[in-house]
Amino acid sequence: MYKIYVNGTRLILCSTKSADKLYAKSDQVMVVRYPGHRRYLLNYIDMMEKSPRWTHVVVHSENLEKLLKDWDKICPTVKAAGGLVVNPNNEILFIHRRGHWDLPKGKMEKGETKRQTAIREVMEETGASGLQIKDKLVTTKHLYRGRSGKRFVKKSYWYLMTGPHQDLEAQTEEDIVEARWMTLSKWEKETIPTYDNIRLVIHDAKNAMPGLDKA
Repeated sequence: MYKIYVNGTRLILCSTKSADKLYAKSDQVMVVRYPGHRRYLLNYIDMMEKSPRWTHVVVHSENLEKLLKDWDKICPTVKAAGGLVVNPNNEILFIHRRGHWDLPKGKMEKGETKRQTAIREVMEETGASGLQIKDKLVTTKHLYRGRSGKRFVKKSYWYLMTGPHQDLEAQTEEDIVEARWMTLSKWEKETIPTYDNIRLVIHDAKNAMPGLDKA
């Protein structure tokens, strides 16, 4: 089973057997059989990019291997890593990018480990230093378009980090307009939206670090 966010909608690619057991059609869930032609996958992506009507779109096939290979041909995977950084005040390091609260992350460079990428990207995007990785968190996938317009899957490996409270400097060349420390209670009151995949990271961090939401 393969799960990915497309414009806030969760796209699920799975076997027909799994779809029959786990998913039922509803006003918010679309369940469709993959007929074996890649253009249908492109049609589903276009639909999700244009409208947030569905919470889940489930595409199933008796031949899951072919479905996944066809998906990879139209949306190749780019690996990335990032961090949820917590300071001694139980504040989380958020970045404001493209109209959303986000967490710092970026593409892996040749020869880097996932942990090295995560530390480097947090430092570059926020100016933070003195970071230490404490735990591995969830891995997320979301669809994005490159500068040429081609679609890619960004597979992001997330880590729970700690660091001192410090002044931050947003990396404006990466479209980051602000880097800010916020407690969870402050973040929950924000009117600026947060991507669903980032909410998954925050949820996982709360499980890994009891008391994170007590500040």
